[in-house]
Amino acid sequence: MKTKKAFTLIEILMTITMATVMIVPIFHMLGLGTRGVYKSSDKTYAILIASEIIEIVKFTGFDVLPPREEIYQITEIMQRNNSPEFQKKNLLYFNRDYEEGYGIGVLITKVEGSYDNKVIGGKASELRRVDVYLQWESVLTKKDVNLKLSTFYRER
Repeated sequence: MKTKKAFTLIEILMTITMATVMIVPIFHMLGLGTRGVYKSSDKTYAILIASEIIEIVKFTGFDVLPPREEIYQITEIMQRNNSPEFQKKNLLYFNRDYEEGYGIGVLITKVEGSYDNKVIGGKASELRRVDVYLQWESVLTKKDVNLKLSTFYRER
């Protein structure tokens, strides 16, 4: 008498269990990868915004955005930069709307010290520091994330 070879119920359950044990970590790694992409894209976009604002401040006339103790809000910089009295002194027309959800502040300070009053083109050039502060809510953690980007610049 010939016996047919077939899988038993125990063999099938063991196969399903082993497959599950191998697949679960793969799905976990996919989740981690997705979170990493969201986190890095948020930060990259914030850095691009801050860099753009720094460039706008650097190419704005010194008398348009003087150093002060208070933080400039982005709307105030746009109004000052685009006002008719300063239009000819600015190299860039600033009319960009940033996405909702980003809190943006700009602090401009005069740098005191040995590099101050360097003569460029026959006139003394003041060294300034610009700090751009950004705050947004993380997509993943729903907590606020802060970023500060700084640089130094001189009058052009």
